[in-house]
This record gives sequence, structure tokens and C-alpha cells, in this order.
Amino acid sequence: MDKNKTVTARDRQKRKGLFRAVLLYLLVIAVVEFMIMLSINGLDHKLEWLTVAILDAALLIIVLFPISYFMILKPLHAHLLQALRQSEDQFQSLTKTATDAILGVDEFGKISIWNDAATKMLGYKASYAIGHSLDTLVVPQGYRATLRDALAYHHDSDRGNGGGETLELVLLHKDGTEIPVELSASSYLRNGCRHATAIIRNINHRKQTEAELLSLTERLRKSLITTVQIVARAAEAKDSYTGGHQLRVSRLARRMAQEVGLESQQVEGIRLGALVHDIGKIQIPSELLSKPTKLSAAEFELIKEHALNGYNILKGIEFPWPIAEIAYQHHERWDGSGYPQGLKGEAICLEARVVAVADVVEAIGSHRPYRASKGHQEALDEITKNRGKKYCPIAVDACLKVFADNFSFE
Repeated sequence: MDKNKTVTARDRQKRKGLFRAVLLYLLVIAVVEFMIMLSINGLDHKLEWLTVAILDAALLIIVLFPISYFMILKPLHAHLLQALRQSEDQFQSLTKTATDAILGVDEFGKISIWNDAATKMLGYKASYAIGHSLDTLVVPQGYRATLRDALAYHHDSDRGNGGGETLELVLLHKDGTEIPVELSASSYLRNGCRHATAIIRNINHRKQTEAELLSLTERLRKSLITTVQIVARAAEAKDSYTGGHQLRVSRLARRMAQEVGLESQQVEGIRLGALVHDIGKIQIPSELLSKPTKLSAAEFELIKEHALNGYNILKGIEFPWPIAEIAYQHHERWDGSGYPQGLKGEAICLEARVVAVADVVEAIGSHRPYRASKGHQEALDEITKNRGKKYCPIAVDACLKVFADNFSFE
């Protein structure tokens, strides 16, 4: 920062303090003398004792002022000046050694404080930066409104001192390089005018780390999707009907999830979970899966094990979505009549409720090894009739709306 400006400000403060002390001293002596004369003479002979009081006060001032100045006022002023100097030295040391840039802005938006870290970060020396407008010197055009809004919050505040406004923006280095920073602004009153102080931290390294983490997360997500697709192909290799069924259920469940208004991450989880919801059937004998006649009770009990089988296959993979739970719960029913756990209502995860309705609609409307297709209308009639009974109302309403919008499995 500019040392001369700091010294000049200190001298002005010193003169003001001395002048105030002298005025206070004179006023105290005059009041004391007036009170003494008033207690002695009362209100009689007002003119005479007032004249005497004035003369005595003047005499006391002439006699006592040198004594008071050297014994009281001067040591007190020296002590206050030393405290002020120490405070300023501490501030100078703080701003000089700080690793974050510290900037001060006056009521006109002009830079009044600029520490060494600001020079290192932005390239301008304090002697040049002080006095320039902050936004035109280092703030790109696209971020000036954001910075002005943040500072205006403090300038327009009725509070004495305020702080806590933190934002991320980009500042310009002297050479034109853009630097991502985190700026924390606060304000204070000085001589009746509001000034602002900003602490600025270079977050370029943090931004690079965040970008790398985002890239790694995206690669991991793609790897998990590939894993799901491979598992789905394994089911298709075992039974071509199961593979096609899962793909069609996945398409319908995805549209239903979007209709419900779920976030994209949850929609993706439902799509992938539906794509492998019958993976447990790879442990079921092929002759049962392709049997052209109706299954016996014992055979059906064996088929029902595919839900638990699928859960056991998938639970060891750490998906960010409830893939294993979808496989486990997609045959549960809203009224508790489903299997394998007999879950009821919202004890069934929402993702599984959506897949369950999509699974029923696709199964009824498609050809099965033991019967011909019953058509999509009969499937829609089934879920409508059992809305709030077997099937979750939210999932049923979404499915009906999707088909009303001319949904196609292809």
C-alpha cells in the first residue's frame, strides 16, 4: 500500500485529537469556574460575578494550561498516538503477510487498499492500482454487474458494519489472463461514508481439481452403465424374450419417471434398473422360461425366486442408484400382496414402483411363450382398475399420461 497516504492520514488524526483535547480542557475550566462563582454569589449581582468568573477562568487557563498540557494532555495524546500507530502497524503487517489479496474500496468504488498479495495475483503495483476503479481495472465486463451488486448490498445497508457476502467470479491479470477467484466482501463506516473491503482467493487449482473430479465421475458413470448393459446382455443370452422385455420396460419406465418429474439422476437409475430387473432369471432353468403351457404352482414358486436371485447378483456392485432394490422389489404390490417380501405402500422404493407398473403393462401387452398378446389397452385397463390397490397411484397416473401422449415401445 502507499506509505505516504498512511502517514498523511496519521498526521491529520493527530492534529484533530490535539485540537479536541484543548477545546475540552478549556470548556471544563470554564464550567468549573462558573459553577464555583454561582455557588458563592448565587444569582445576585449577575453582571459583576459573571465578569469576575470570566476573568478568573482566563487566569486559570493561562496559569494551568502549560501545567496541564505537559502533565496530562501531552502524555495522554502520546499514548493514544502510540496505540493508533501500533494498530496501523498491525494492519500493515497483516495485509503485507497475507497470502490472499486484500482490497479496499471507497464510497466511489475507487481502490484505497492494495496489498502485496494483490500485486502478485493481479500484476498491478499498489502505487498504480490505488485510485483506480476496481471494476474497470481487474473485473471483466461480464462480471461487473455481479461485483457491483455484491458491494451495493453493503453500501445500501443501514448497518454500521456488515460482512459475509461471498461469491465466485473471474478477475483479469494485468497481462489479460482470466483468474477464477473467491471474493468475500465486508463493509464499514468511515467519516460517515461506507467503504468496502474484499478478501480475494485464487481458486484456479481448486477449479482444476473439480474439473478432474467431474471428468472422473463421468467416466465412472459410463463404466457403471456399461456394466448394466453387459449384465442385461447376459440375461438376453439366456432367454431372448427376457432381454427384449427388459429393454421395452426400461423405455416405458424412463418416460414414466420423466412424467412424474423426477431429477435426471433418478430417471437414469430407473432406466438402468429396469434394464436388468429380471436378471435373476439367468438362474432359472431355460425350459421353465420358454414353457409353452401354463406353469404349475411349484414351477411358479421357482420362477418367483428370480427377484431374490437378481438382488443377490446386483447387490455387490456399488451403483449410485438402487439397481439391486429395483430387481428385488419390482414384484411387490401397493397393497402388500406381492413378493418376495410382501412390502406395502411407500415401503417399496419409488423406483421399483415405477418399474413394477411398466413391467405389468409390457408383459400383458406383449406375446408370452404360453399365450398371445392381450394388447396394450387391456394392460392399461388392468393398472387403472387396480390403481391404489396393487399399483402405486403416482406410477399408474404417469403411465396413463405417457400412453395418452402416443408412447411406443419401439
